[in-house]
Order: sequence, then C-alpha cells, then structure tokens
Amino acid sequence: MFRKVTAMEPVHLATPLPEILFLTSYPPRECGIATYSQDLLKSLNNKFKNSFSLKVCALESGNAQLHYPKEVKYVLDTTDAAQYVALAATINSGKRIKFVLIQHEFGFFENGGEAAFLQFLYVVTKPIVLVFHTVLPNPDEMLRAKVRRIAAVCAAVVVMTKNAAQILNTDYSVYTEKTSVIPHGTHLVPHLNKNTLKEKYGLKAFPSFQIKAGCTKDTAPYPFHQAANNRLMWPIPFLCWTVFTRCLKTQVTWKN
Repeated sequence: MFRKVTAMEPVHLATPLPEILFLTSYPPRECGIATYSQDLLKSLNNKFKNSFSLKVCALESGNAQLHYPKEVKYVLDTTDAAQYVALAATINSGKRIKFVLIQHEFGFFENGGEAAFLQFLYVVTKPIVLVFHTVLPNPDEMLRAKVRRIAAVCAAVVVMTKNAAQILNTDYSVYTEKTSVIPHGTHLVPHLNKNTLKEKYGLKAFPSFQIKAGCTKDTAPYPFHQAANNRLMWPIPFLCWTVFTRCLKTQVTWKN
C-alpha cells in the first residue's frame, strides 16, 4: 500500500476547493525535478491559493522514509507495482481531485516500475497532464513506442522547449495539438553586494579582474585562474571550472 502522509485538511469553505495532485519527486529528495516542483507549487499557490488545493504524491525508489513538508499527501514507491494500483483507486475515488499533473523522467520508473506506471496511466480516470523533462531525438522503436503510449493516454503533454515539442511531433508522431511549451524558468536569486561576497570567500585582499578564456579540447578539472604571464596561479575556492587545459588562452584585465 502506498503511504498516506497527511490527513485531509479541515475545510472551512462552503464549497471545498478542487484539488490538483502532483506526481513528482519532492524535497527533501535531492533531485532537480524535486526542487523544480516545489518552486512550481509555491508560485501557483501565490497566485491561485483561493482557487485550487495543490497536493503532492512524492515519488521514491524503495522505502526511503523521507520526512516531507505538509503539502505532500501521499508517497509512492515506484518499484512496487501494487502501490500504483492502490494509488490509482484512491485518485479515482477522490471527489476533490480534478486532474493529475505528472513530472516525468524515465529514471523515476526504473527497476520494474515502467510497466506498472503505464498501467497506472490507463487505470486513472481523472485527466492527466504529463510534463516530459527529457525528450530524446532519434529514438529506437522501443523508446518511440513507449513515449507514444504515454502521450496517447494523457489529456495534455508539456515540454520545456520548442525544440522538444518539434521532436515529439517529428520523431514520435505526437500531435502538436496535445503539446504545450512552458519554459523551465529558474530560481529568483537576489543579487548580493560584491564586497560582501569577497569577504565571505576570503577574496577581499585581491584586486578585481575580468577573465576571458578560449579553449579547444582535452578537458580536465581546473580549479584556478591562470594569469596572463603564465606564472601566477591564485586558488579561488568557490569557483571550479572545467576548462580545456592544454590550450587555455586567458586574457586578464585588472581593475585597480
């Protein structure tokens, strides 16, 4: 049985809010899609908290037993086929659930979960919106058939770029009418004072400089900037760039 994390919250409105259930990895799981989904929920709640109730079914591989925030209502072990069946039954019987939004990455459903996930899509009676985070060009027949089956059962498909939408149409024959492009976006990061950052990373004594680097081949970790005279090497602890070391061309402009 999949794990139910939170009880249904008390409803104080005359008419309960319709619920959207997100199937996704979610913090504290360390995963880029988890962070993306948390940001998405925060943004949607900021705009539509009086229109929808947003809940999460967190995806785990195995019995991770993570401690989730309050918006996580269920936890699904993606390696356990029986849990997909139980979750589908719960979704179908949930009167408040209006549709299901799935953040999809094939790696989520490895270790025997792929067939169970596809069966889950067919069994769920609520509309499904699925976000493809990876769309590979030039698929083999097995991958092409897999993506087409997933897309066919969904009410809508979302991708991050126009190129991904074109690949879905040309390489997988997924109808463009079903596909929407919604760019990924990024964190809103406040700009900090440069003197504060220098002090934080122990660089206050160094002069400011600009670096332009050109390269061709032979990659290697390169955790320092090499000055133009090819003699001074200053470690910079918070930057570790992978550059092409055998033909590094560096131009340094000093600002006194």
